[in-house]
Amino acid sequence: MVGTRQVLVTSAVVITELKETSDISKQQQMIGLLDALPRLPYADEIDSIAQVYFSHKLMPLGSGGDAHHLALASIYRCDMLATWNCKHIANPNKTDHIRMVNSALGLHTPQLVTPFELLEAMP
Repeated sequence: MVGTRQVLVTSAVVITELKETSDISKQQQMIGLLDALPRLPYADEIDSIAQVYFSHKLMPLGSGGDAHHLALASIYRCDMLATWNCKHIANPNKTDHIRMVNSALGLHTPQLVTPFELLEAMP
């Protein structure tokens, strides 16, 4: 597609998770890398969508960040959601279930990838 441009974005949910990192120097370095990125606004419906994800067993209750990441990427129609979480998000065994729940909610489902997959796809 000619003229298509992809934009890397982040959210407050990512920043919150990084602030929980115990290594302060790495924490500051990681947050610093994200400072220049646009942040997706936290929409009111994120929490209710996360609750639907929990009720449909897409992820366990203790994985709130995961549910919020997916909800944000879905609401804002992101093309991809890059994550290191291969248990709850970038898990091929969960992809169809995620699509089914998002479809029932009228939401877009982003492509769920790991950073390694993104690097492999680069020319």
